[in-house]
Amino acid sequence: MPTGDADMAQNKDHARYKGLFEQAPIGIAVHELSFNKRGRVVDYIVSEANPAFCRFIGLERQVVIGRTGRELFGTDEPPYLNEFATVAQGGPPVQFAAYFAPMELHFRIRVYAPEPNSFVTLYEDISDIQLTEAALQAKEEALEELLIQLQATQQQLMM
Repeated sequence: MPTGDADMAQNKDHARYKGLFEQAPIGIAVHELSFNKRGRVVDYIVSEANPAFCRFIGLERQVVIGRTGRELFGTDEPPYLNEFATVAQGGPPVQFAAYFAPMELHFRIRVYAPEPNSFVTLYEDISDIQLTEAALQAKEEALEELLIQLQATQQQLMM
């Protein structure tokens, strides 16, 4: 294949993946670890973010890029630093659910490292799922209590 065709194919692939990144309903961000003078991980810096990630945190992309975790989330410690740093420094990909109080949202967070000392986060807002599960749990508990009361009433009637 001539070089021009290869370049066109590569550009087409790049445009396809950029479209996926930009249109994805889940938040996606690329981060780089930040180290102190002693080589200890102290924060992370967002190097890329898609529109869904920016919507989740309520900031424009130009404000997000280049900011640290502490700056973005307004916390003393960058959220989930230990989990993120472990993955970025050679650990396996992880997935966990978390409630982030400053945003009042529940997230499913997936983390993987495309290269050493960097990581990608995929954020899915699962707040509605969490609320539904909590409501379902409350109804199950109410039904269990009702069943206990019905059984007690049935035993009293049989006496």
